[in-house]
Amino acid sequence: MEYIYFNKHNTDDMILWQQGNGHDYDHPYAQYMKKNEPKWIEPSLVLVGDSGVYLMNHSKKMNKAKDSKGSVVVYCEECNPKIHDDAWERKREIFGGDDGVCPIPISWFTKAKVLNLKGDDLYYKIGISPTQLKMCGITTK
Repeated sequence: MEYIYFNKHNTDDMILWQQGNGHDYDHPYAQYMKKNEPKWIEPSLVLVGDSGVYLMNHSKKMNKAKDSKGSVVVYCEECNPKIHDDAWERKREIFGGDDGVCPIPISWFTKAKVLNLKGDDLYYKIGISPTQLKMCGITTK
């Protein structure tokens, strides 16, 4: 299992924005799912793997970035194309070769336990493997 870290302050800001602007309860892949599969999800952020690995809102309204060229996202510390020249290779190691999205319930973030508070910079630590995701807690790097 790989571990990825998301800045807690930026992620919490994203959650607050979504709570104030409405959740989208439809699964991101609802149109591709079988008829008998549940297509409703609880309020979630979406973990995305494409040019990097990041979280974004899953809301009724787009959370536009300040430059208006897309949505606000929070890249994981390990795979940010703005910082890492090898972001594509890192994304493949962390998320796999295909692009995709995976909803992560906001409740995972709000219930996360503090693991280590020795610094000011706090992160949500998430475990990721080809078959599972798990919230590990709030920590420093």
